[in-house]
Amino acid sequence: MSIDLTLLRPVTRQAANDLKSQCPWVEFTSGFRTWPHQAHVMAVNSVKKRDWVGLTYKHIPDFQTWLDQHPDSTTVKVIEDAFLDILMNLPPDVRLRFAHPAARAFDCKCPIERRRETITAMKALKGYEFHLDGEGGLDVLHCQFHEADVVS
Repeated sequence: MSIDLTLLRPVTRQAANDLKSQCPWVEFTSGFRTWPHQAHVMAVNSVKKRDWVGLTYKHIPDFQTWLDQHPDSTTVKVIEDAFLDILMNLPPDVRLRFAHPAARAFDCKCPIERRRETITAMKALKGYEFHLDGEGGLDVLHCQFHEADVVS
C-alpha cells in the first residue's frame, strides 16, 4: 500500500520522512484521512474486533455505545455510516483530537525484531507527541505529532 505523505502537515511529514530514512524497514499504512475515510477505518477495525473502537477512543464513548446498542449491525457500511454521523456531530474541539484528519499522525508497521529500534527512533523525531504500540490490539504503530497551527 502506498501512502501519500505529502498530505501530512509539515512537522509530521518531515518526521515520517526522517523515520523512513532511519528505519528503511518501516511500512506506512496510514496518514491523512478525510472524515469519511476516518469513519471507514474505524468501522473496518470495529468489524474485525468489536471492542476496538472502545479501546482506541476511550475519551469518546459514543462509538462503542452505538456498537453496543446495535449488536446486529455487523457490516462495515452500516457501522461506517453511523460513525460518520457521530464524527460530524461532535463538537469542533473534540474533532480536533482526531490526529489523522488533522494530518498530524501516521501509522506504520515494522518487523517485530525491529520494533524497539523503530519506537526509539520515533520518540526522537522532532514534534513527537506520543505513539501507540498495537493501537486497539492491532499490529500497528500509531505516531502523533505537535503542529504549531493545530491546537490539540
